[in-house]
Amino acid sequence: IYQNEHFMNSVEIKEKRNALKVRMQEIIDTCKKEVREMSEEEKQEFDANKVEIEDLTQQLADLKAKLAEYEAAEQEIKELGCEEEPENKSDEEQPEEQKNRNLNKMEKFSLMRSLNAIANGQQMNPIDEAVAKRNGFSLTIPTEFKEERATITTTGGHTVGVKLENVLEPLRAKNVLVQAGAKYYTTSNMELQVPVMSKNNVSWEGESGTSYDGAGSFSSCKLTPHRLTAYVDVSKQFLAMDSVNAEASIRQDLVNAINNKLEAEILSNNSTNNAPKGLAYTATATKISAFTDLCGVEADLEKENYDEGKWIVSPKYKASLRSMVKGTNAGAGMVFANGEIDGTETFVTSNVATSYAFYGDWKNIGIAQFGNIDLTVDPYSQAALGNVRITINTFWDAKDLRGDKQSTRYSYTA
Repeated sequence: IYQNEHFMNSVEIKEKRNALKVRMQEIIDTCKKEVREMSEEEKQEFDANKVEIEDLTQQLADLKAKLAEYEAAEQEIKELGCEEEPENKSDEEQPEEQKNRNLNKMEKFSLMRSLNAIANGQQMNPIDEAVAKRNGFSLTIPTEFKEERATITTTGGHTVGVKLENVLEPLRAKNVLVQAGAKYYTTSNMELQVPVMSKNNVSWEGESGTSYDGAGSFSSCKLTPHRLTAYVDVSKQFLAMDSVNAEASIRQDLVNAINNKLEAEILSNNSTNNAPKGLAYTATATKISAFTDLCGVEADLEKENYDEGKWIVSPKYKASLRSMVKGTNAGAGMVFANGEIDGTETFVTSNVATSYAFYGDWKNIGIAQFGNIDLTVDPYSQAALGNVRITINTFWDAKDLRGDKQSTRYSYTA
Protein backbone atom coordinates (compact mmCIF):
# COMPACT_ATOMS: atom_id res chain seq x y z
CA ILE A 1 0.00 0.00 0.00
CA TYR A 2 2.74 2.45 0.97
CA GLN A 3 4.62 1.66 -2.21
CA ASN A 4 1.53 2.31 -4.36
CA GLU A 5 0.88 5.65 -2.61
CA HIS A 6 4.51 6.60 -3.11
CA PHE A 7 4.33 5.71 -6.80
CA MET A 8 1.28 7.94 -7.34
CA ASN A 9 2.87 10.84 -5.46
CA SER A 10 6.08 10.47 -7.45
CA VAL A 11 4.16 10.50 -10.74
CA GLU A 12 2.22 13.61 -9.76
CA ILE A 13 5.38 15.40 -8.68
CA LYS A 14 7.24 14.49 -11.87
CA GLU A 15 4.32 15.58 -14.06
CA LYS A 16 4.03 18.93 -12.27
CA ARG A 17 7.77 19.46 -12.42
CA ASN A 18 7.87 18.70 -16.16
CA ALA A 19 4.96 21.08 -16.80
CA LEU A 20 6.83 23.88 -15.02
CA LYS A 21 9.95 23.16 -17.07
CA VAL A 22 7.92 23.29 -20.29
CA ARG A 23 6.46 26.67 -19.29
CA MET A 24 9.94 28.03 -18.47
CA GLN A 25 11.19 26.90 -21.88
CA GLU A 26 8.19 28.61 -23.54
CA ILE A 27 9.13 31.91 -21.88
CA ILE A 28 12.73 31.57 -23.09
CA ASP A 29 11.65 30.62 -26.64
CA THR A 30 9.31 33.63 -26.84
CA CYS A 31 12.02 36.05 -25.72
CA LYS A 32 14.53 34.56 -28.15
CA LYS A 33 12.06 34.77 -31.04
CA GLU A 34 11.27 38.40 -30.30
CA VAL A 35 14.90 39.18 -29.34
CA ARG A 36 14.03 40.97 -26.10
CA GLU A 37 14.46 40.83 -22.36
CA MET A 38 11.92 39.04 -20.20
CA SER A 39 9.08 41.24 -19.04
CA GLU A 40 8.70 41.76 -15.28
CA GLU A 41 5.76 39.32 -15.20
CA GLU A 42 7.67 36.71 -17.21
CA LYS A 43 10.74 37.04 -14.97
CA GLN A 44 8.63 36.66 -11.82
CA GLU A 45 6.92 33.58 -13.26
CA PHE A 46 10.24 32.09 -14.41
CA ASP A 47 11.87 32.56 -10.98
CA ALA A 48 8.81 31.25 -9.15
CA ASN A 49 8.77 28.13 -11.33
CA LYS A 50 12.46 27.59 -10.67
CA VAL A 51 11.94 27.72 -6.89
CA GLU A 52 8.94 25.40 -7.13
CA ILE A 53 10.92 22.89 -9.23
CA GLU A 54 13.65 22.82 -6.57
CA ASP A 55 11.01 22.23 -3.90
CA LEU A 56 9.39 19.43 -5.92
CA THR A 57 12.81 17.82 -6.44
CA GLN A 58 13.37 17.82 -2.68
CA GLN A 59 9.91 16.32 -2.11
CA LEU A 60 10.74 13.58 -4.59
CA ALA A 61 14.00 12.86 -2.78
CA ASP A 62 12.15 12.69 0.55
CA LEU A 63 9.65 10.24 -0.89
CA LYS A 64 12.44 8.05 -2.22
CA ALA A 65 14.07 8.05 1.21
CA LYS A 66 10.76 7.13 2.83
CA LEU A 67 10.27 4.30 0.36
CA ALA A 68 13.74 3.01 1.21
CA GLU A 69 12.72 2.94 4.89
CA TYR A 70 9.60 0.92 4.09
CA GLU A 71 11.60 -1.50 1.96
CA ALA A 72 14.20 -1.87 4.74
CA ALA A 73 11.43 -2.60 7.24
CA GLU A 74 9.87 -5.08 4.83
CA GLN A 75 13.23 -6.80 4.37
CA GLU A 76 13.72 -6.93 8.13
CA ILE A 77 10.36 -8.72 8.52
CA LYS A 78 11.40 -11.25 5.88
CA GLU A 79 14.73 -11.88 7.58
CA LEU A 80 13.01 -12.39 10.90
CA GLY A 81 10.78 -14.96 9.25
CA CYS A 82 7.63 -13.64 10.91
CA GLU A 83 5.51 -12.10 8.12
CA GLU A 84 2.30 -13.58 9.55
CA GLU A 85 2.87 -13.12 13.29
CA PRO A 86 5.55 -10.48 13.91
CA GLU A 87 7.11 -10.49 17.38
CA ASN A 88 8.92 -7.67 19.11
CA LYS A 89 12.00 -9.27 20.62
CA SER A 90 14.64 -7.45 22.60
CA ASP A 91 18.22 -7.54 21.38
CA GLU A 92 19.07 -9.95 24.21
CA GLU A 93 16.34 -12.39 23.15
CA GLN A 94 17.43 -12.57 19.52
CA PRO A 95 19.57 -15.51 18.38
CA GLU A 96 23.25 -14.63 17.89
CA GLU A 97 22.99 -15.24 14.15
CA GLN A 98 20.10 -12.77 13.90
CA LYS A 99 22.01 -10.12 15.91
CA ASN A 100 24.90 -10.40 13.49
CA ARG A 101 22.57 -10.01 10.50
CA ASN A 102 21.08 -6.88 12.04
CA LEU A 103 24.52 -5.42 12.75
CA ASN A 104 25.72 -6.12 9.22
CA LYS A 105 22.58 -4.59 7.80
CA MET A 106 23.14 -1.36 9.77
CA GLU A 107 26.88 -0.97 9.36
CA LYS A 108 26.79 1.83 6.77
CA PHE A 109 26.92 5.42 8.01
CA SER A 110 27.21 8.74 6.18
CA LEU A 111 28.45 11.73 8.17
CA MET A 112 27.61 14.22 5.39
CA ARG A 113 24.04 12.93 5.15
CA SER A 114 23.59 13.17 8.92
CA LEU A 115 25.04 16.68 9.22
CA ASN A 116 22.99 17.84 6.24
CA ALA A 117 19.77 16.53 7.81
CA ILE A 118 20.42 18.10 11.23
CA ALA A 119 21.54 21.42 9.77
CA ASN A 120 18.27 21.69 7.83
CA GLY A 121 15.93 20.68 10.62
CA GLN A 122 15.24 17.25 9.14
CA GLN A 123 15.12 13.81 10.72
CA MET A 124 18.35 11.81 10.56
CA ASN A 125 18.29 8.70 8.42
CA PRO A 126 17.08 5.93 10.78
CA ILE A 127 19.99 3.65 9.88
CA ASP A 128 22.54 6.42 10.52
CA GLU A 129 20.87 7.22 13.85
CA ALA A 130 20.82 3.56 14.94
CA VAL A 131 24.45 2.93 14.02
CA ALA A 132 25.61 6.15 15.72
CA LYS A 133 23.77 5.25 18.93
CA ARG A 134 25.13 1.70 18.96
CA ASN A 135 28.71 2.94 18.56
CA GLY A 136 28.64 5.70 21.18
CA PHE A 137 28.63 8.59 18.72
CA SER A 138 26.15 11.46 19.02
CA LEU A 139 25.13 14.38 16.82
CA THR A 140 22.87 17.05 18.33
CA ILE A 141 21.49 20.56 17.90
CA PRO A 142 22.11 22.76 20.98
CA THR A 143 18.95 23.13 23.10
CA GLU A 144 18.86 26.91 22.75
CA PHE A 145 18.41 26.49 18.99
CA LYS A 146 15.60 23.93 19.03
CA GLU A 147 12.72 26.41 18.64
CA GLU A 148 11.06 26.69 15.22
CA ARG A 149 13.14 28.68 12.75
CA ALA A 150 13.24 29.02 9.01
CA THR A 151 15.89 26.85 7.42
CA ILE A 152 17.50 26.76 4.00
CA THR A 153 16.46 23.69 2.06
CA THR A 154 19.30 21.81 0.40
CA THR A 155 19.44 18.64 -1.62
CA GLY A 156 21.98 15.86 -1.86
CA GLY A 157 23.62 14.13 1.09
CA HIS A 158 23.57 10.68 -0.53
CA THR A 159 27.29 9.97 -0.14
CA VAL A 160 28.25 6.32 -0.15
CA GLY A 161 28.28 5.19 3.49
CA VAL A 162 31.26 3.80 5.34
CA LYS A 163 31.64 2.04 8.65
CA LEU A 164 31.09 4.28 11.65
CA GLU A 165 34.45 3.57 13.23
CA ASN A 166 35.99 5.54 10.34
CA VAL A 167 33.90 8.67 10.93
CA LEU A 168 36.84 10.37 12.60
CA GLU A 169 39.55 8.48 10.73
CA PRO A 170 41.23 6.73 13.67
CA LEU A 171 43.33 9.27 15.50
CA ARG A 172 45.95 6.65 16.24
CA ALA A 173 46.78 6.67 12.51
CA LYS A 174 47.25 10.44 12.54
CA ASN A 175 48.87 11.20 15.90
CA VAL A 176 52.69 11.28 15.80
CA LEU A 177 53.00 10.12 19.41
CA VAL A 178 51.06 6.96 18.59
CA GLN A 179 53.14 6.48 15.44
CA ALA A 180 56.24 6.73 17.63
CA GLY A 181 54.88 4.00 19.93
CA ALA A 182 52.67 5.66 22.57
CA LYS A 183 49.88 3.47 23.98
CA TYR A 184 46.37 4.53 22.95
CA TYR A 185 43.38 3.58 25.13
CA THR A 186 39.64 4.06 24.63
CA THR A 187 37.25 3.62 27.55
CA SER A 188 33.67 4.43 28.54
CA ASN A 189 34.73 4.81 32.20
CA MET A 190 35.55 8.19 33.70
CA GLU A 191 38.87 6.95 35.07
CA LEU A 192 41.53 4.60 33.76
CA GLN A 193 44.09 2.83 35.96
CA VAL A 194 47.02 1.54 33.92
CA PRO A 195 49.15 -1.02 35.81
CA VAL A 196 52.88 -0.39 35.79
CA MET A 197 55.25 -3.28 36.45
CA SER A 198 58.87 -2.68 37.35
CA LYS A 199 61.86 -4.93 38.08
CA ASN A 200 60.83 -4.82 41.76
CA ASN A 201 57.86 -7.08 40.93
CA VAL A 202 60.09 -9.93 39.73
CA SER A 203 62.20 -12.17 41.96
CA TRP A 204 64.19 -15.42 41.97
CA GLU A 205 62.62 -18.25 44.02
CA GLY A 206 63.35 -21.92 44.66
CA GLU A 207 61.84 -24.69 42.54
CA SER A 208 58.83 -25.06 44.83
CA GLY A 209 58.99 -21.70 46.60
CA THR A 210 56.14 -19.23 46.75
CA SER A 211 56.18 -16.47 44.18
CA TYR A 212 57.18 -13.07 45.51
CA ASP A 213 54.19 -10.96 46.56
CA GLY A 214 54.58 -7.85 44.48
CA ALA A 215 51.32 -6.26 45.63
CA GLY A 216 53.05 -3.78 47.87
CA SER A 217 55.27 -2.39 45.13
CA PHE A 218 52.98 -2.89 42.15
CA SER A 219 51.99 0.56 40.92
CA SER A 220 49.56 2.11 38.49
CA CYS A 221 49.08 5.34 36.62
CA LYS A 222 45.68 7.02 36.77
CA LEU A 223 44.33 8.86 33.72
CA THR A 224 41.30 11.12 34.10
CA PRO A 225 39.23 12.96 31.47
CA HIS A 226 39.89 16.53 30.34
CA ARG A 227 37.48 18.10 27.86
CA LEU A 228 38.96 18.93 24.48
CA THR A 229 36.68 21.01 22.28
CA ALA A 230 37.08 22.52 18.84
CA TYR A 231 34.87 23.66 15.99
CA VAL A 232 34.89 23.80 12.22
CA ASP A 233 32.64 25.93 10.00
CA VAL A 234 31.25 24.19 6.92
CA SER A 235 29.22 25.91 4.21
CA LYS A 236 25.66 24.76 3.56
CA GLN A 237 26.55 24.46 -0.09
CA PHE A 238 29.35 22.05 0.81
CA LEU A 239 27.03 19.95 2.99
CA ALA A 240 24.66 19.63 0.05
CA MET A 241 27.34 18.02 -2.12
CA ASP A 242 26.74 14.39 -3.03
CA SER A 243 30.40 13.43 -3.16
CA VAL A 244 32.66 10.83 -1.62
CA ASN A 245 35.48 13.42 -1.70
CA ALA A 246 33.33 15.88 0.25
CA GLU A 247 32.60 13.22 2.86
CA ALA A 248 36.32 12.41 3.19
CA SER A 249 37.21 16.11 3.42
CA ILE A 250 34.90 16.92 6.32
CA ARG A 251 36.00 13.80 8.20
CA GLN A 252 39.63 14.85 7.78
CA ASP A 253 38.87 18.38 9.00
CA LEU A 254 37.36 16.94 12.18
CA VAL A 255 40.37 14.67 12.71
CA ASN A 256 42.80 17.56 12.25
CA ALA A 257 40.88 19.83 14.60
CA ILE A 258 41.15 17.29 17.43
CA ASN A 259 44.58 15.87 16.69
CA ASN A 260 46.40 19.19 16.32
CA LYS A 261 45.16 20.44 19.68
CA LEU A 262 45.82 17.11 21.40
CA GLU A 263 49.37 16.82 20.04
CA ALA A 264 50.20 20.45 20.86
CA GLU A 265 49.05 20.04 24.47
CA ILE A 266 50.92 16.79 25.12
CA LEU A 267 54.10 18.10 23.45
CA SER A 268 54.22 21.30 25.52
CA ASN A 269 55.30 22.65 28.91
CA ASN A 270 51.76 23.66 29.85
CA SER A 271 50.01 22.73 33.08
CA THR A 272 46.43 23.91 33.62
CA ASN A 273 43.49 22.41 35.45
CA ASN A 274 41.58 21.98 32.21
CA ALA A 275 44.22 20.07 30.24
CA PRO A 276 46.69 17.21 30.68
CA LYS A 277 50.19 18.27 31.75
CA GLY A 278 52.60 18.67 28.87
CA LEU A 279 55.53 16.26 28.74
CA ALA A 280 57.94 19.19 29.03
CA TYR A 281 56.30 20.61 32.17
CA THR A 282 58.80 19.10 34.62
CA ALA A 283 61.69 18.79 32.17
CA THR A 284 64.60 21.16 31.57
CA ALA A 285 65.45 21.51 27.90
CA THR A 286 69.01 20.70 26.82
CA LYS A 287 70.61 23.06 24.32
CA ILE A 288 71.90 21.30 21.19
CA SER A 289 74.78 23.22 19.63
CA ALA A 290 76.81 20.29 18.31
CA PHE A 291 76.54 16.61 17.51
CA THR A 292 78.01 15.64 20.89
CA ASP A 293 75.14 17.45 22.65
CA LEU A 294 72.67 15.35 20.69
CA CYS A 295 74.47 12.14 21.65
CA GLY A 296 74.34 13.25 25.28
CA VAL A 297 70.54 13.57 25.18
CA GLU A 298 70.21 10.05 23.78
CA ALA A 299 72.64 8.62 26.34
CA ASP A 300 70.82 10.37 29.19
CA LEU A 301 67.65 8.46 28.35
CA GLU A 302 69.26 5.10 27.66
CA LYS A 303 71.30 5.01 30.88
CA GLU A 304 67.99 4.69 32.77
CA ASN A 305 67.41 1.31 31.08
CA TYR A 306 64.91 2.65 28.57
CA ASP A 307 64.84 1.15 25.12
CA GLU A 308 66.35 3.12 22.28
CA GLY A 309 64.17 6.15 21.72
CA LYS A 310 62.66 7.92 18.75
CA TRP A 311 62.63 11.62 17.93
CA ILE A 312 59.61 13.92 17.59
CA VAL A 313 60.79 17.33 16.37
CA SER A 314 59.54 20.66 15.08
CA PRO A 315 60.19 21.58 11.43
CA LYS A 316 62.72 24.23 12.53
CA TYR A 317 64.59 21.76 14.76
CA LYS A 318 64.85 19.41 11.80
CA ALA A 319 66.11 22.24 9.60
CA SER A 320 68.87 23.07 12.11
CA LEU A 321 70.11 19.47 12.15
CA ARG A 322 70.16 19.28 8.36
CA SER A 323 73.09 21.70 8.42
CA MET A 324 74.82 20.19 11.50
CA VAL A 325 77.85 18.02 10.78
CA LYS A 326 78.48 14.75 12.64
CA GLY A 327 81.66 15.42 14.62
CA THR A 328 84.39 17.60 13.14
CA ASN A 329 84.77 15.80 9.84
CA ALA A 330 82.43 17.14 7.16
CA GLY A 331 82.78 13.85 5.33
CA ALA A 332 80.92 12.11 8.15
CA GLY A 333 77.67 13.59 6.85
CA MET A 334 74.87 15.63 8.36
CA VAL A 335 73.03 14.78 11.57
CA PHE A 336 69.61 14.73 9.85
CA ALA A 337 69.48 12.69 6.65
CA ASN A 338 67.00 10.37 4.94
CA GLY A 339 64.26 11.28 7.41
CA GLU A 340 66.35 10.18 10.42
CA ILE A 341 68.49 11.82 13.12
CA ASP A 342 71.79 9.94 13.15
CA GLY A 343 70.00 6.78 12.01
CA THR A 344 67.17 7.11 14.56
CA GLU A 345 63.55 7.17 13.39
CA THR A 346 62.22 10.73 13.48
CA PHE A 347 58.73 12.24 13.30
CA VAL A 348 58.16 15.88 12.40
CA THR A 349 55.16 17.95 13.51
CA SER A 350 54.46 21.67 13.77
CA ASN A 351 52.69 20.89 17.07
CA VAL A 352 56.09 20.91 18.82
CA ALA A 353 57.23 24.41 19.83
CA THR A 354 59.58 26.09 17.36
CA SER A 355 63.20 24.88 17.58
CA TYR A 356 62.29 22.21 20.17
CA ALA A 357 62.22 18.39 20.12
CA PHE A 358 61.56 15.30 22.24
CA TYR A 359 63.58 12.11 22.38
CA GLY A 360 61.78 9.29 24.17
CA ASP A 361 60.83 5.71 24.75
CA TRP A 362 57.25 6.41 23.65
CA LYS A 363 55.74 3.08 24.66
CA ASN A 364 55.80 4.45 28.22
CA ILE A 365 53.44 7.28 27.24
CA GLY A 366 49.71 6.59 27.58
CA ILE A 367 46.96 8.48 25.75
CA ALA A 368 43.35 7.82 26.78
CA GLN A 369 40.07 8.81 25.11
CA PHE A 370 37.04 8.75 27.41
CA GLY A 371 33.39 8.30 26.44
CA ASN A 372 31.61 9.41 23.30
CA ILE A 373 32.72 11.71 20.52
CA ASP A 374 30.01 14.38 20.44
CA LEU A 375 29.28 16.67 17.49
CA THR A 376 26.95 19.63 18.08
CA VAL A 377 25.53 20.99 14.84
CA ASP A 378 24.69 24.71 14.94
CA PRO A 379 22.99 25.91 11.72
CA TYR A 380 22.07 29.35 13.13
CA SER A 381 24.93 31.37 14.62
CA GLN A 382 26.79 31.43 11.26
CA ALA A 383 23.65 31.48 9.10
CA ALA A 384 24.38 34.98 7.76
CA LEU A 385 27.58 33.60 6.25
CA GLY A 386 25.86 30.53 4.85
CA ASN A 387 27.80 28.27 7.23
CA VAL A 388 27.01 25.51 9.71
CA ARG A 389 29.23 25.37 12.82
CA ILE A 390 30.17 21.87 14.00
CA THR A 391 31.49 21.82 17.58
CA ILE A 392 33.44 18.76 18.71
CA ASN A 393 33.54 17.69 22.37
CA THR A 394 35.85 14.87 23.40
CA PHE A 395 37.60 13.85 26.64
CA TRP A 396 41.29 12.94 26.89
CA ASP A 397 44.28 12.48 29.16
CA ALA A 398 47.94 11.72 28.52
CA LYS A 399 50.70 10.83 30.95
CA ASP A 400 54.11 9.29 31.32
CA LEU A 401 53.13 5.89 32.71
CA ARG A 402 56.41 5.65 34.64
CA GLY A 403 55.73 8.91 36.44
CA ASP A 404 58.71 10.95 37.59
CA LYS A 405 61.19 8.74 35.73
CA GLN A 406 60.52 10.83 32.60
CA SER A 407 60.44 8.53 29.60
CA THR A 408 61.25 11.48 27.31
CA ARG A 409 64.01 14.09 27.06
CA TYR A 410 63.47 17.68 25.95
CA SER A 411 65.95 19.69 23.84
CA TYR A 412 66.27 22.74 21.61
CA THR A 413 68.67 23.98 18.97
CA ALA A 414 70.56 27.26 18.97
